[in-house]
Amino acid sequence: MGDFGQWVRETRTGLLLTQEELAERAGVSIRTVHRLESGHGGAPRPATRRQITAALDRAQPPPGTAAATAAPGPVPAQLPLDVSAFTGRAGELRDLDDRLARAVADPGTQPRVVVLTGAPGVGKTALAVHWAHRVAHRFPDGQLHLDLHGYDLERPVEPAEALAELLRALNAEPRDLTSARYRTLLAGRRMLILLDNARAVEQVRPLLPGGRSCFVLVTSRDSLAGLVARDGAARVTLAEFTDEEAAGLLRATIGPRADTDGAAVTLLAERCARLPLALRIAAERAAAAPGASLRSLADELADERRLLDLLDAGDPRSAVRAVFSWSFRELPAAAIELFDLLGLHPGRDTEPEAAAALCATAVPAARAALAELARAQLLTRPGAGRYGAHDLLRVYAAERAAALPEPIRRAALTRLLDHYLAGAAAAMDALYPHERDRRPARPDGVTPPRIEDAEQARAWLAAEVPNLMAAGAAAAAGGWTGHAAGLATTLRRYLDLAGYWAEALTLHSRVLAASRRDGDRPGEADAMHMLGVLHWRLGQLDDALHAFHNTLAIRRETGDRAGQATAHNNLGGVYVQRGEYDAFFEHIHRAVTLHRATGNRPGAAACVGNLGLVCVQLGRYADADRYLHEAAAELRTVGDDSGLANVLEEMAGVHLRLARYPEAERCLTESRTLTRRVGDRLTEANALTGLGSLRTATGRYEEAVTLHREALASYEEIGDRAGTADALDNLGVALRHRGRLPEAVRCHRQARTIIDEIGDRRRAPKVLNGLAEALRATGHHAEALTHHRRAIELAVASGNRIEHPRALCGIAETLEATTGPAAARPVWAEALALYDALGTPDATAVRARLDPA
Repeated sequence: MGDFGQWVRETRTGLLLTQEELAERAGVSIRTVHRLESGHGGAPRPATRRQITAALDRAQPPPGTAAATAAPGPVPAQLPLDVSAFTGRAGELRDLDDRLARAVADPGTQPRVVVLTGAPGVGKTALAVHWAHRVAHRFPDGQLHLDLHGYDLERPVEPAEALAELLRALNAEPRDLTSARYRTLLAGRRMLILLDNARAVEQVRPLLPGGRSCFVLVTSRDSLAGLVARDGAARVTLAEFTDEEAAGLLRATIGPRADTDGAAVTLLAERCARLPLALRIAAERAAAAPGASLRSLADELADERRLLDLLDAGDPRSAVRAVFSWSFRELPAAAIELFDLLGLHPGRDTEPEAAAALCATAVPAARAALAELARAQLLTRPGAGRYGAHDLLRVYAAERAAALPEPIRRAALTRLLDHYLAGAAAAMDALYPHERDRRPARPDGVTPPRIEDAEQARAWLAAEVPNLMAAGAAAAAGGWTGHAAGLATTLRRYLDLAGYWAEALTLHSRVLAASRRDGDRPGEADAMHMLGVLHWRLGQLDDALHAFHNTLAIRRETGDRAGQATAHNNLGGVYVQRGEYDAFFEHIHRAVTLHRATGNRPGAAACVGNLGLVCVQLGRYADADRYLHEAAAELRTVGDDSGLANVLEEMAGVHLRLARYPEAERCLTESRTLTRRVGDRLTEANALTGLGSLRTATGRYEEAVTLHREALASYEEIGDRAGTADALDNLGVALRHRGRLPEAVRCHRQARTIIDEIGDRRRAPKVLNGLAEALRATGHHAEALTHHRRAIELAVASGNRIEHPRALCGIAETLEATTGPAAARPVWAEALALYDALGTPDATAVRARLDPA
């Protein structure tokens, strides 16, 4: 598929349009759209391209409106603080203003992506942030900012992690890590997107919007030629300050003293190579020494630069590094020590507690040292209580840290890793106190951050996730595998529920590599297990199966029978999602046997409950009843409220299918009470879904709509895509019964899109039937028949005995409406035979259609 074809498909699906609907809006054939999106038939004619582009633009939500799939939330306003006393760059500011004006006036041909390129220290970020603040009012839907850390010592931000971070800023769950999802959320929004410090085109391209309502500014040392050539970006190249601009910055910072010795100001600017970063630090140094003449300060800097020129063999950065070295002359020893040790910090910013751990000092002393470094312009303050540094300063700090003795470096980094591991454990204890026994042992002599409640825990984790991930990566690479694995295990649930899936994949992959390097087979199995869970949640079922089978093999090799049981249970879960029921039953029965052999009664009961759940889906209600009651009795005995809540929700499904509504109500009410007690939000969302379906079955449709919307919000916040699809599908059914047909169709189409993307064959027949029923209600009979027939194919292939007769009933309804009762009668009869075999009340309604008397 070409770039244009891919954009068309992503934009069309994001707008919930079928190929037929797009073809009709664009005045082209369905075949044209199909061939374009599939990549067959070559490049489209210019007229075709214009027609399709215009049709999609017309279909975009109006400016200022959030896309339909975005969760409500505040307008993003992520720009960093503007540079104080910004000077110079008048020509570049006018250039950027003109480019924005032209892009707004002629969105069809003018670039909406600008690359701001130039040497390190030349002021790209300062200019970009300053200009963004000047024009922010022109983007009423918000401003996104992301530092891609393209030239960091450890690694730049991975594209998937960048995408996830931007999706979170757009109030969306980021488990669908695709540019399509991102572009859908940006469709029609007027937003400014600042992507700072990019290293390569591959970092930027997945983050570009698909439509023409946003404006993107990228900063990079690289020219990003591919972005200009392929994506139509414009380029603005930033040079060093002119003599006048350099002198202006120095005068603005130093004050009146600079006006009395213009020659010294010029000399100082030359010593700094007219680079804004060096100029600001030198000016701060001069302002801090009011008794010294500017000439003497310039001469001191010249001495430092000459020394570095000799050491660096003419490194063009020597001017900046000379200023860094020069600025240390007035710093206290504690601040210098901290700066050196910050060169070991793997993260991108720090706070006083982490700095104290690095230096083995008290927090107040670390806070004072950080403040000294900030006053000297060697650190910045990206947020309240946090300190960061320009990438050149980070490089300089790393150079100084590398000169420290190895024992000092290793001890400092160990203390920092201990700090982050203890902090992660304290935060997770506050959020999930019932899981405290699962945390790794706290390192001796470590005092964790003071976290008193769940709100503080969430705030600490949200602020520290980048540092925690960087710490895990550094630990895995540097031989602290226990710390890396401890962080991965401790943070597992938070990263899962908060939607940090890309970050979790990276962390567990690094732990896996470190475990293999160390020959740690149990550790390798643990990491492989976690990767399997992540792939499963993301709908990457083939990858999940591969990971779980590998986990099972290692557990067998090491004789870990409890681990084998877990692996079998996970394999069963993936196989049932693929509609492979024989494999499901084989693995779950093995899991039950192993759990019982190892004395894990709750684990065995949970697996028995899974058997009951799948028997419900297969229409084997007697078996389902037996399994679920067995599981519930065992879970009540062992006091596992969370597991019992799951089983009760599944039992309610049997009662609902058999029209035993009071029993279903009791099960769901108890399940919801238990989930609130233990804080299990996923099972509570499942209970809400069950209650909503119960309200639909009993004709209380408005209540059903409310419950399904509440469940949908929970699933989206948790990030459960399969649950989101279920909620959308059930919401569509309730809306259809309320007569809100366009909304119902949209919900079912969204559910189908998710199911297709995650490859969930188990849910597919139900979602297709729901979509077909909504389409039939709107008079789209042909499309309804297509979806019902596809639902039958998938139901037969997967053994889904519930959705097969439902699809037949839908086909019969459609035939009655379009052809007549005679054509529908044999289909009704086939549906009746299937419902009679199931023994469900549905048979009564179908029999009445065949024999109204």
